Amino acid sequence: MTRLKLGYAPTRRFVFSAEDAFKYKVLIKEKIESFGMGIDIVDLEGLNAEGSLYDDNINADQIIDRFKKENVDAVFFPHCNFGTEDTVARVGKALGKPVLLWGPRDEAPLADGMRLRDTQCGLFATGKVLRRFNVPFTYVTNSRVDDPVFERGFTNFIAAANVVRKFREPAHFADRPPSRLLLDDDVQRRRAAGAVRHRDPSDHPGGHPARLEESGKRE
Repeated sequence: MTRLKLGYAPTRRFVFSAEDAFKYKVLIKEKIESFGMGIDIVDLEGLNAEGSLYDDNINADQIIDRFKKENVDAVFFPHCNFGTEDTVARVGKALGKPVLLWGPRDEAPLADGMRLRDTQCGLFATGKVLRRFNVPFTYVTNSRVDDPVFERGFTNFIAAANVVRKFREPAHFADRPPSRLLLDDDVQRRRAAGAVRHRDPSDHPGGHPARLEESGKRE
């Protein structure tokens, strides 16, 4: 059985910490690999300096091309600080595969009032744009990376994506035995060729039973 291929497209927005987003990009991938689900992860390494989806329309076509060439079965967009909703929607629309949204729970602001991320608002924004693009998606509740909620939601998504993948595979039917109609047609062809001789009831040594019965009644 072939393994499910998951497109891994971590996303961020430039107004929040790029360093913190990169840290979570790595942590999230390590976490889903630790679930031991037997999936192949196709990431964005090599497409840009960060290996992530950020800023509007940057590398969108290349991301779509990579995921299509790898024939991914589903796409996970972890929002590592906020997210670039327009590009996420473009990729999701072009692929037409099951989409999962999730992001790590926001932490308290720093001492100077700055925030490292605003993941929850980013997820809301992406969900709104995906609906506008008519892209079906599901999401996992905003939670910590180590929270059981994330593991349960992610594993449920992979299970559902596997079902979708099986339904989209070409159907393979085993050979079925020939029907009675086909068998009858075969007998007719063989009879016409002389391979099968039609046996007349009069060939019965004692005559046709029905005829014997009728002759007995006449007597």
